Order: sequence, then C-alpha cells, then structure tokens
Amino acid sequence: MDYNNQLTEIEVNRQNDLIQLDQQYQNAINETEQAYKQAADQYTIDANDGRTTAVEQLMETQTALTEQAVKEIEQQREQSEKDYIKEQAGAYADWQKQSDAYGVNAEKMASNGLTRSGYSESSQVQMYSDYQSRITTARDVFKRAELNFTNAITNARLQNNAALAQIALDAFQRQSEIALAGLTAKNGLLSEWTSQKLAVNTRYDNKYQTILDQIYREEQMQLQREQMQLDADLAYAKMAQDAAQHSASLAQDQAQFEASLAADKEKLDWQATQAQLEREWEAEQDQIDRNWQAEQDQIDRDWRAQQSQLDRDKYTGNDDDLLFSDDDTKYPQLENPFSLTGGLPVGTTKKKDDGSPSKAQVSALLQEAINAGTPIVKNYNEAKTILNNIGYNTSGLMSSTEWARHRNSGNATDPAAWFGSYQDYLIYYLYGAYTAVSAENKK
Repeated sequence: MDYNNQLTEIEVNRQNDLIQLDQQYQNAINETEQAYKQAADQYTIDANDGRTTAVEQLMETQTALTEQAVKEIEQQREQSEKDYIKEQAGAYADWQKQSDAYGVNAEKMASNGLTRSGYSESSQVQMYSDYQSRITTARDVFKRAELNFTNAITNARLQNNAALAQIALDAFQRQSEIALAGLTAKNGLLSEWTSQKLAVNTRYDNKYQTILDQIYREEQMQLQREQMQLDADLAYAKMAQDAAQHSASLAQDQAQFEASLAADKEKLDWQATQAQLEREWEAEQDQIDRNWQAEQDQIDRDWRAQQSQLDRDKYTGNDDDLLFSDDDTKYPQLENPFSLTGGLPVGTTKKKDDGSPSKAQVSALLQEAINAGTPIVKNYNEAKTILNNIGYNTSGLMSSTEWARHRNSGNATDPAAWFGSYQDYLIYYLYGAYTAVSAENKK
C-alpha cells in the first residue's frame, strides 16, 4: 500500500479545509464590521458625506423648534414695543385734550369762573403730572417686558444648546455601545475561528498519526517475520549440528551409563540404609523431647499449686486480724472478695486499734456506693470529668501514681491504703463527692 499518497492527500485536504474556513470566517468578520459600522453611522454628527443622519435630523429639529420659540418671543417683543408707543401717544393725546385752552375742560372752568384761578393752575399741573406718570409707567412696563423677552431668548438658546449637547452625548454613547458590541462580536468570531482551525488541524493530525502508526506497525511486523525466519534458520542449523554431535556421542554415553549403573545401584543401597538409620534416630529424639516436655509441665503445675497455697496462707486469717478475709458469702454480688475491680490489697495485716476499717467495712462501703448509683469509672480522667460536671473540686483526687505512693506508705488511716485497686479508690471518692454535693444542695 502506498502510504505516501495517503499522507499527501491528508495534507492537501487539510489546506483546502483551512482555506475554506478562513474565507468563511473572514467574510463573517467583514459582514459583522460592516453591519456595526452602518449602525454606528446612524449616530454620526457632521460626517461630511453629503447625507443627513438620524442624529443630525434630531438636532436640526431641536434647533428649528428653538428658532421658532425665539421668533415668537421677538414677535411678542415687537408687539410690546407697539403697545408702548401706542400708550405714549394716547397719554400725550389725552394730556393735550385736557390742557387745551379752548377745549372742553377750559369751557367748563370758564363757565364756573375758574379761568386763571389757582384751581386752574393746579389742574394744569395735575394733568401734566398724570401724563408723565403714564409715560413713566409705560416705559417701565416696556423695559421689564424687554428684559423678560431677552432672558426668554437667552434661556431658549441655552436650553437648545443643552438639548443639542445631550443629543450629541447620547449619540456618542450609542456609538460607543455599538462599537463595543461590534468588537465583542468580532472577537467572538476570531476566537471561534481559532478554535475551528485548531479542530481542523487536530482532526488531520490524528489522521496523519494513524497512517504513521500503521506504517510503524507494518514495519515492526516485517522485522518480526524476518527475525523469526532468521531464528528458524539458525535453530534448524543448530538442530542438525546437535543431531550429528548426539549421534557421535550416543555410543560413548551408553557405555558410560552402563558403567555407572552398577555404581549407582550400590550407592542407592547405601543411601537406603542411611535413611533408615536417620528415621530411627529422629524417632528416638522425638520421644526424648516428649518426655522432657512432660517433666517441664509437671514442674510448672507443681510450682503453680505451691504458689496458690502460699497465697491462700497469706490471705487467710481472723476477720479482726486482717483487712480482708476469704468470706465472700456475705457479699455474693462482688466478683472478688478482695476488691470490686479485681485488685488485691497490699499490706493486709490489720494492727489493733490503728483506726483502719475491716475488710467487711470496706466492702460494705463500696457496695453502698454502687447501690447508690455511683458511676464505675476506670481511670483518673473519667473521674475528673464527672467531678467537674457536678461542680466538685478535683484538687483532692489522686492520680494512680499518687494513690500507689499513699497506699504503700503504710499509713492505715489514709483512705488510699484501704482499697485493693485504684478503681476501688475512685468509686469511693466519687461516692463521697456525690454525698457532699447532695448535702450542699439540700441546704
């Protein structure tokens, strides 16, 4: 099989797929950029491209509205000025009518005999004062109106500028959003493009590697076949040589075999004799070992019986002379007549009037503690935890080391010496603590 053509075909297909993929994503990127550019152009101001964008139309509309408002204010200003001029003319005309020497007022005053009198002069002054007052009032009203019109125009233009600035800001923000969205879309396409190219290369790399692996396997198989043929040829040649050598030495081997057969038979007879002697010797040794072990077992049993008798002699006596006795019928619920927990007392000989209790008294005390529900603890930490829980001071509680030292001190009045085990002492101590706490609570 021509694997070179297959490898070449894989590379050609790889390049074709990559070119097609590049064209596909390049077109997609170009279309994306164009689409977002067109969207952003709708918010362009003064693009100088001969067209009017939506933002520019909005700004032109805002400016037109402002100019219309200014125009209406100017019209109101002109009308106010006309009203001012009209008021001036009216005031002047009224004053002329009132102050005319031949007018209606003059005739009334003449008919009343007031011509050139003080009243006539005062009337002239009052009429002129009224005329001046109307002129002044009209001028003030016009000036205030003129100022209001000017301020209104200024405010309209300022509001227009603010509106235009807000429109421009909104357009810029929208352009920024569109640009960012376009950039994000383009980056997404670029990332996807890279991933697709990696996938294409990986796919064709796997195909390429598969062909290489097949070539390697076939080459290895060919080498194995050649090696197997070579090994077979060598083996055949060696077998032929061995057969020739075997045929040449077969007669010599037969002669040597027959010569050694007699010697081997003699040797086997001797070995059989030796084996029988060894079996007899081993049987004798086994019997010796069994006899020795039986003697050792008897010695051990005698020693244990002697020790048991010594222990009974040591702990047997009158109840008044010993701390403990062997009488366990009085307290049948105790497993060991010497201790609730199996310990044996040390220094059991009771001295007369030394203040120590008898074994019956100690056993009764322990049984009373158990009957009262005192916890059966095993070590110092358990006892200390219980004492802490009931609020009892633990400073007087002895550790096992302290208890052993007190017990071995020989002081019969020390409660630590009354008990055969540290556990018995702990039960006694807890019972005393419970009794003390109960009495304190009853107070």
